[in-house]
Amino acid sequence: MLPNNIPYTVTCTISYNGGTTTSSNSSTIYSICRNTSRLAFDEPNINQSVIFPNPSQEIVFLKIELEDQEEAFVEIIDTKGNSLKKQNIRGFGKVHDFEISTEGIPNGLYLLKVNNTKGNQSHKMIINR
Repeated sequence: MLPNNIPYTVTCTISYNGGTTTSSNSSTIYSICRNTSRLAFDEPNINQSVIFPNPSQEIVFLKIELEDQEEAFVEIIDTKGNSLKKQNIRGFGKVHDFEISTEGIPNGLYLLKVNNTKGNQSHKMIINR
């Protein structure tokens, strides 16, 4: 839910059988989006994370902010849905680069999933040695 009396910008695109429409009037956009599913908003439930380098070779770094002692679960999944690597990480109360080894994983396209109590994020990851 969006907070009241705080400036914000919302973009709402609605797709339907006849096409797509986007409204630029904030009050109209909010009245349309607030009664739809939560997918209508890009609400970050988990702190934004970034992976680099991508493509990677032997190591990929996950940059994420986790609170002190907050845990997150990282998983690398192949295009068939098989879990290839699982790793738990623990926060230090600031942004940190967590090192994730891709050793033993063949070249290809993968999904790196990050889950914690705030939600989850997924990143497309390419391994190219």
